[in-house]
Amino acid sequence: MLKPRSKRTKKSEVLKVARPSVESAVESAVESDDRAAWEALRPVLAALDPASSSALRGNLQLAGITALRVATYVARPEMRSRFALLAQVKFFDMANLDGIATAARAAIYCSHRYKLTHATRSEARLTPELDGASTALRNRMFALVEHNLNDDPKIAPRIDAIRPGTGYLDRANDLSGLADIYRDRPEVVRLDGKWFRATDEAAARAMSAQIFAVLGVGIPVDGVEWFAEQHRAWVNLNACYSQVARWGRALDADGSPDELFPDLRGASRAAWGSRSREAATLPVVLPTPA
Repeated sequence: MLKPRSKRTKKSEVLKVARPSVESAVESAVESDDRAAWEALRPVLAALDPASSSALRGNLQLAGITALRVATYVARPEMRSRFALLAQVKFFDMANLDGIATAARAAIYCSHRYKLTHATRSEARLTPELDGASTALRNRMFALVEHNLNDDPKIAPRIDAIRPGTGYLDRANDLSGLADIYRDRPEVVRLDGKWFRATDEAAARAMSAQIFAVLGVGIPVDGVEWFAEQHRAWVNLNACYSQVARWGRALDADGSPDELFPDLRGASRAAWGSRSREAATLPVVLPTPA
């Protein structure tokens, strides 16, 4: 005798119940439970290697909101039981499932604190000389690596990470990343007769440091350097979420897995007001400058 199939929750119902509003999620970042999540994870964040994940070129608050929605969905008994079966055969670590909400709340809190403590720097502007020189240098170095190294399997993902950069913080990070590519592939870049300059790698590092200094990056507030802390929070969230999303898509293949478990980087760039408003009010997440 066939057993009746359990009623599948409609995707629209999941999204309607589980997706918190942007406004309420941002406001919750100042509440005690979100601070408690960050404090609980401080030893974990301090032990992380910031270089283990590339910079998030988006809004960490939006990434955290997405992860919270997913945490609500996977906490449903039918989903949790599926993950538990994976854990029994050592394919999945339940610590990722249990920790995703805490990781998301800690990330939202760190992003919120960075935004608050660096509000006075939001209007910082580069001098015309540094602005022009850094833009020209970034564009020249990017043209070189894109033309000569775009088919290098190890370098191409790093080029793609640089490609969408906008704003001063992105430019500083781009210059640092391009200098690293020059360092790692000297035998290729120095053969380019159009864009290569022998002094560009050192100049890129110097200009990157100058831009970070102008923007106040590296200045601790309340004993915490929130610029670096939010990147560590992103590294932790990304590591946890990627495992949950990877197996979640497979376990829920009959539904809409790509919508229920979206790419976190893409979700962090979701529309939130106009582009100009978002750029002016929301910080991007970048690794600590060297």
